Amino acid sequence: MKNKICIMKNIVLVSISLYLLFGCAGKTANVNTEGNLSVTYEKYYNERFGFIVDYPDFLIGQGEAGNGDGQIFISADEKSELHVYCHFRLLENDYSRQPTLHEAYEEDLRNVKGITEKKIEEHSYFFAGKNLQDNRCFIRYTMFIEDNFFVINFLYPESEDELFRTIANHVSNSFAIEGDAEPEPEGEVDDENSF
Repeated sequence: MKNKICIMKNIVLVSISLYLLFGCAGKTANVNTEGNLSVTYEKYYNERFGFIVDYPDFLIGQGEAGNGDGQIFISADEKSELHVYCHFRLLENDYSRQPTLHEAYEEDLRNVKGITEKKIEEHSYFFAGKNLQDNRCFIRYTMFIEDNFFVINFLYPESEDELFRTIANHVSNSFAIEGDAEPEPEGEVDDENSF
């Protein structure tokens, strides 16, 4: 009997937490009796670089960056963020060329603080950890496709780690290039409007 009461309390607590997380933003999340979460996704298409990616509908798009490289999505309570963009980059000590995927990975390992997990694959790499500036967790995927670096970066409260790991997995797997992607940025990069 105590186990049934404990299970019911957990279901109620999860339901209330999810209502507060999603309901206050005017969006819904479905929770079944096992406590599993069902998130609804929408699609974001970046015309300049021709990429498309799913994002959870409880994150609100802030509009394209001034240089058209991507967009930031923020939760209604402003505690969670998703940044999706094409990252034009040059090698740190050799501004005459773009880094390889492995060189970019090594640069990011040196420059991104708080990394607790890392993984590199043939065309991408992954970091997870805790942002030392605001104590939020982060999950960051960097993909090297058609000579462009594409980044999917999540920032969120530590209490939502399990939820955002599931979401990040879905979002990263939904990323695709459609149409003719622009091979490199036109003109100068506007750092003020870049992510």
